[in-house]
Amino acid sequence: MDLQKLGLAVSLFLILAGSVFAQDKEAKMQDNEKIKQQIAAEIQQNIIEGNQQYKEGSYTQAIGAYEKVLDRDFNSAAAWRKMGDAYDKLHQYPQAIACHEKAVSLNPYDIKTYIGLVMEYKVFGKPKDLKEDVYGGSQKIFMNNKVIEYSQKIIEIKPDDPSAYMMLAIGYMNVGKTQEMVDTFLKGKNICVKRGFTQAAQFMDNYAKQATMTQQNVSADSPEYKAVEAEIARLGVSQDVQKELYADMVGAMGENE
Repeated sequence: MDLQKLGLAVSLFLILAGSVFAQDKEAKMQDNEKIKQQIAAEIQQNIIEGNQQYKEGSYTQAIGAYEKVLDRDFNSAAAWRKMGDAYDKLHQYPQAIACHEKAVSLNPYDIKTYIGLVMEYKVFGKPKDLKEDVYGGSQKIFMNNKVIEYSQKIIEIKPDDPSAYMMLAIGYMNVGKTQEMVDTFLKGKNICVKRGFTQAAQFMDNYAKQATMTQQNVSADSPEYKAVEAEIARLGVSQDVQKELYADMVGAMGENE
């Protein structure tokens, strides 16, 4: 075989080999795409099952469904949030917090998760949930600092949400930051005024007045202090106040979607 024929044979072989390689590569890509689609379909089915079980109140089963999602996609912020919501319903707050913390690390703009964290730290940080003989006041301070941190995150995302100011002010109150509490109540009051939430504005204004009186060492037995205290108690049980204060939070949470 002369060199010309040899060169032609080699060229033909390379062309055929390249064609086979390209076909094999295309087949593998198609197989990989099918696998991805199958996994995505299974994940979606697990999400649907988990949501349905959550809706029916079967929170343990819902957690199992969301865990299956995380077995396939460990970085699914939605699955971490939903699993945290289910743990919250079971009053297993440490587990709920752990899931929600993971969720916000993956999606730092999910207001639902921040609301969940604020409420969990708020509940978990109550004295009845603490071993004061072991922790003293340190754990309570830690929990309320978390309430402050995540309330501020909610305000960053939705600066006109009155409930976030309410929770932030309570966080400041529980760690003894009185001036920050007064300032936050007044900011919340101004938000309520702008949005036409007149009773919620009065509620926050009275809280700010009470805190200011405390700063000024006004006696809790004085008629002025007792009048403000009575007004806070009256407004605090008003459904209209609760509706105005927490309308955004309820709307944001909605169903476990």
